[in-house]
Amino acid sequence: MTSVISRLLHVARCRLFWRFLVGFQFRFRKKQGLASSPLGQFGSQTNVESVEDPDSFKLMAESQKQLTEVASTAREVIQAHYTDPLQLARFMESHQTPVFVLRHRFLGAAALMALGFEPGFIPPGQGKRFQLLLQLLNTQGHRPASHPASDAITKNMMAEGLPQGVIVLTEPLMTAGYLSHQLHHWLAFRAGLPGYSERAQHLYRQFWQRQNGCLGQEIHDMSVEDLLALKSAINRDKEALQFLRTITAEIFRPAQQARRLNDGFASA
Repeated sequence: MTSVISRLLHVARCRLFWRFLVGFQFRFRKKQGLASSPLGQFGSQTNVESVEDPDSFKLMAESQKQLTEVASTAREVIQAHYTDPLQLARFMESHQTPVFVLRHRFLGAAALMALGFEPGFIPPGQGKRFQLLLQLLNTQGHRPASHPASDAITKNMMAEGLPQGVIVLTEPLMTAGYLSHQLHHWLAFRAGLPGYSERAQHLYRQFWQRQNGCLGQEIHDMSVEDLLALKSAINRDKEALQFLRTITAEIFRPAQQARRLNDGFASA
């Protein structure tokens, strides 16, 4: 939980700076005739990081509406299945997103890191690294929440490159809390919110691995497209972390207190 709080604080410090920096660079490039028009329609599942004016209140309102719907759906799913992580995994499996658990905890995590991924929800990709990830899952992963009917579907999806993404875990991460955090990411991706393109995810990994979650001078050399892609990825993780904190207070902690109370009465 400490790492979750520190991550939230890091992202919160960046928020106002991002708004100023991206807004300034967009307006500057627009004057120079370098800014392109927005790509696609907001809410489509292309997840293209488009150059959008950050002061557009219409886009902000639409984004907020989608986020509210994502959080509402995630809360309903968790409320129904929080007592059993397998049920949460089966829910995602039933919506064409396989949940893999790597057989070897440390070797699996090291292999993911070597490929440039982290445990959790991994959006679909087209590059060589994603193909190597699929090979890793085929050889070193198992699906504890799968059933025979979904196995055939997953084989087809694997051949297509897992268009809905994949959840990859190690055994200790197969918990209701961790899956709830990833459920929010997964639903945000399915809602078409930006921040899940391969480029955005790559920039976000660099943001944490090289800059330790802090903005530095390197952002002055980034294009507006990359700035917006990174900003979107940061926002998506911030929202998922805030959601986890909320449901911990609303669902997990009261349930834990109720169990302790029942155990106390049972032993009395």
